[in-house]
Amino acid sequence: MKRNKKSTTPTRNRAPTVAAPVPTAPPSAPLSEQVLDLPALQKFFSDRGFRPYSRARLFQLERDGFFPSRVKLGSLRFSRTAWKLDEVTEWFREKMEAERPTNRWRMPQDRKELKLERELEVLKGSVRP
Repeated sequence: MKRNKKSTTPTRNRAPTVAAPVPTAPPSAPLSEQVLDLPALQKFFSDRGFRPYSRARLFQLERDGFFPSRVKLGSLRFSRTAWKLDEVTEWFREKMEAERPTNRWRMPQDRKELKLERELEVLKGSVRP
């Protein structure tokens, strides 16, 4: 005996599906009240062209005081946590404006000038090489 194959087409008795209404976005909160959860924080970094920190590294930086601390979004023990957007933006701005370390393989500008002056004096003959 052959078995009847189940039909993959919908039955006629089903009610037509109606698209759910699109929720309207709530009014934008002020910058001081906006928060970023971990995926949003990592997107914040990648949108600016930087490789995002891992979860463990963010917690380590936060623990050592090098990154803004999280805020708890609920009162329960396992409530979600997030970072305040204005604090993260300020931290990011400070990092971008911080003095960059000097490259030890490049000669500093003042030493280049001294070297050029010395070469000129050698060419003039006033100093021995």
